[in-house]
Amino acid sequence: MELTALSLSAAAALLRAGEVSSVQLTEAALQRTAAADGKLHAFLHVDAAGAMLQARAADASFAAWRKDPAGAQPAAVAGLPLAIKDVLCVAGLPATAGSRILQGFIAPYDATAISRLRAAGAVWRATPAQLGVSVDLVGPVQAAYAFGRSGDLVADLLAHWQGFYAGLRLAPVIVLDQNRTEAFIAQLALETQAEAREATLSVVDGRVQVTPGQLGRTVDVRAASTQLVLPLTSFTGADIQLAVNEFKPAIGDATLQAALAERIVSEPLVLFIADPRAGDSDAWTLDRKLLVEMLVLQRVEQAGEVNDARFATQWVETQTTFRPRGARALVSELRRRGLDAETIAVATAGVDELAAARMAAAGRMRRLAALPAAAVRRKLGDFLQRRGFAYDVVRSVVTECLTAQGAPPDDLQSED
Repeated sequence: MELTALSLSAAAALLRAGEVSSVQLTEAALQRTAAADGKLHAFLHVDAAGAMLQARAADASFAAWRKDPAGAQPAAVAGLPLAIKDVLCVAGLPATAGSRILQGFIAPYDATAISRLRAAGAVWRATPAQLGVSVDLVGPVQAAYAFGRSGDLVADLLAHWQGFYAGLRLAPVIVLDQNRTEAFIAQLALETQAEAREATLSVVDGRVQVTPGQLGRTVDVRAASTQLVLPLTSFTGADIQLAVNEFKPAIGDATLQAALAERIVSEPLVLFIADPRAGDSDAWTLDRKLLVEMLVLQRVEQAGEVNDARFATQWVETQTTFRPRGARALVSELRRRGLDAETIAVATAGVDELAAARMAAAGRMRRLAALPAAAVRRKLGDFLQRRGFAYDVVRSVVTECLTAQGAPPDDLQSED
């Protein structure tokens, strides 16, 4: 079987059936590229290492799915080798648009189309620097300069001799900024998370149709960041699966309700009087078209008292995940909805305001990235304060964003 001759749909079907692996497909594509591109010159850059990294991760995802079919199903494009046109930016890879003017330009971010591809099952590739790893150059330089300069003539001469004879080894000082690690994961979370969507019924052209529900999906930023600590501090490559939590909508399947609604309108409805009197009509017939017009589809909540505590907790979780806000804003809104102070306190007790602020800032920075540092500080600070975040949290997150943007030290000073 010639793997490079397969269509995307055929390759995807073989992948899901386990008849071929993503590694095999990717190796075949790379071999074909190496053999033919010398004449065709179709590719400006081939990221062979990145492609194989993603292929191995996809195979692991398919293996986990086959063991537990009820778990998260791999996305449609998972495991398929793809070629990206050079006009689309892929973070960390060259993007020249075929122009010599852009020779050597490395894309600092993903284009929207690439972000959607990643969210649909592709794999993110990040450098240690993107994840917050940096080298402290000042410490080793100072240690090297101080060598043999203790002020003790005999000790300094001995140290110089030992250095000349055996050499001097100075270990580099590596710094891991976990705030930047979490900020990177928070950016990925914005691209992958999805709000739970309930199944719905509708009537189209006289037929009852079902729109299936959708699982909600959130990314555990803290857990994913923790998984990265070991490979980052040991300088080893690693394939890390994002810690994704899935939750079901209240109504995930409405096929039974659709069948019932279809049955209601499937035949004309005949109404008659059981004990007619003189002058009464024998019967009234409502045809299918009229029944369809009369059919009303709406959700009916289960009878019973509303559980305020459960509502408040679920509402806070939803807001924190999909529209991050500070504890002050959450408390104010719950009070407006009439909940008592004790219920509000319990519901908001577990809010990680710093993580929520980072997630909110990650989304906002997409609009502000091109602005000067002073404008970013002002606009981002105002945005986070409107979201109800505490002043110290706002100041900390704004500083993190400016640092990640490469702002000079003078621009990191906040204006109190």
